Amino acid sequence: GGLGLCRFWREVSSSAGSEEARRSMAVRRGVSGKRSRTCVGPFVRGVRRSGAPREDVSEDVWDVGLGYSVESGVLGSGAYGVVKAATSRAGEDVAVKRVTCNFENVEEVKRLYREVHILRQVKNCEYVVKLKDVMVLGDNDLCLVFERMDYDLGQVIHGTRSFLLPDQIQFILFQLLSGLSFLRSARVIHRDLKPSNILVNADDLALRICDFGLARVAPPPSKTAYRSTHGGRGDS
Repeated sequence: GGLGLCRFWREVSSSAGSEEARRSMAVRRGVSGKRSRTCVGPFVRGVRRSGAPREDVSEDVWDVGLGYSVESGVLGSGAYGVVKAATSRAGEDVAVKRVTCNFENVEEVKRLYREVHILRQVKNCEYVVKLKDVMVLGDNDLCLVFERMDYDLGQVIHGTRSFLLPDQIQFILFQLLSGLSFLRSARVIHRDLKPSNILVNADDLALRICDFGLARVAPPPSKTAYRSTHGGRGDS
């Protein structure tokens, strides 16, 4: 139950937070000449990376401005938009999510505003995908620019040719639970958390929670309700 999960998180947090555990779980290129056991690249060969574009059958060219060069391949698509790989002027690999929005539809505008607002609200969480830029494309499209990751967690789980090591699983869970703890402290409810919305890098297992299209910010606790309950207990 909830108590067991809290206890598990404390154990994972304690062990993952130690310097020895971090050295064994995190990849630090340039410090050690060897890859950490967290590297999952060799285990998921043959699985198309989330950061590897597939053929774009629409042949649609995105002109999102001079700051980015968008590739022709599609990283992914869903009900709320299409994602393509791109490179910034500085040479950074990014992912561009293009969302078509009817700006005369109040609900659509509110949904997009809510997603951008939440991403900016939790920008200091290292376990949430970073929103780098927001641009308008044409009359009805909005482009959200994110950091680009290698795989989603579903690809890592189902694409591995052997079992993940215990410290790999522990490191993934530590990051995921830490991210959820941060979101909870910000009163953000994701509402669509699943393996395809959890991104992972191959070399160091860095994890990012993504796709906040259905997320909501919970209202603060009602002080009136608390006082009423407290008073009721006092009267009994």
